[in-house]
Amino acid sequence: MKEQLHNPAKLLYDVEDVIQIVGLGRSKLYQYLLSGELRSVKAGRRRKIPADAIPEFIDRLQQGDY
Repeated sequence: MKEQLHNPAKLLYDVEDVIQIVGLGRSKLYQYLLSGELRSVKAGRRRKIPADAIPEFIDRLQQGDY
């Protein structure tokens, strides 16, 4: 999954992809999404996470901001 993060053709990730990349559970990831701590967009009925939001989120986790 990490290789996909650097794939310039993939700009939006499914929640399941991000769960694998970040290593969090589904419920916890949705908490971050709903609170706005992890940026996302709505694509129809699905949540998508922009590729550039993932490293930003990981950096904030490492800094202890959450």
